[in-house]
Amino acid sequence: MLHAINKKFTLNEAQVTEDPIAMEASVLESEVHIVTVSSSSVRNIEYSLQQSGLHVDVIALDSIALSHALLTPEEKDIGVCLLDFGAGVTNFSVLHDSYIVHSGVIPLGGDDITQEVAFAFDTSTEEARRIKEQYGCAKASKIKDEHLVGFEQTTNKELHYLSNLTLAEVIEQAYVNILSLVKNDLKNKELINVIKGGFVLCGGAAEIDSFEDLVMGFFSRRAKKGSVQKALISGLDSIITDYRYSCSIGLLLYKDYLSVITPTKITSTKEKEKLFGKITNKIKGSF
Repeated sequence: MLHAINKKFTLNEAQVTEDPIAMEASVLESEVHIVTVSSSSVRNIEYSLQQSGLHVDVIALDSIALSHALLTPEEKDIGVCLLDFGAGVTNFSVLHDSYIVHSGVIPLGGDDITQEVAFAFDTSTEEARRIKEQYGCAKASKIKDEHLVGFEQTTNKELHYLSNLTLAEVIEQAYVNILSLVKNDLKNKELINVIKGGFVLCGGAAEIDSFEDLVMGFFSRRAKKGSVQKALISGLDSIITDYRYSCSIGLLLYKDYLSVITPTKITSTKEKEKLFGKITNKIKGSF
């Protein structure tokens, strides 16, 4: 178990509160969002960091960290889906009433889009990635100026040509296949109508041209690329505006997990090390 996030408490089946401390009740119910991960994944992360001479304080779900950097309190309250389209996986989290109500992972991402392009045009992965990033578009109907794109095939090193419209059609279908899996999950959890604020997009594979238009048309919801809230953090603009640093910035802003695991304020470094040592031992003992 990576996270156990309390969303709300119900006292005596009637009174709803976010903080029941010092309140009386004969029946106390809690609505909790639990995030579980593979134990081997946790061990691999810890081992990799330790090999680099770094100490692991806490491991957080990346979409939860991202939500601190990219989402406003208004978006979290009205209902929004944070869609992180990475290279190997697609993570998504639904937030409503300021809490995460659902999170999921699709084991497909930008690399799979590249593979579809490579297969469709009989080219290498490197060449497919190049034409996808240079000439690709996530929504074929947005292509206004059709032209030919040169590329090399694996079986014949001579220069071949394809239409950028044809390329966009292959890319769009590959994205739709992944978005369909996200949509099915949201439908099964009855969360489509909860996402009144639409979709906030992030990740390298979300940088392709017209991806917002594709998501907007596919889900019939608003969609926009996420950007770090500059009011929350200061630094070089080249870093704050670079999508590759969004999750790291979110981790810097991330405090919820610490407040969940301990209600007391920790001041000294020794106290922190003692606390996290207990947590690590408890986690390791559950493996």
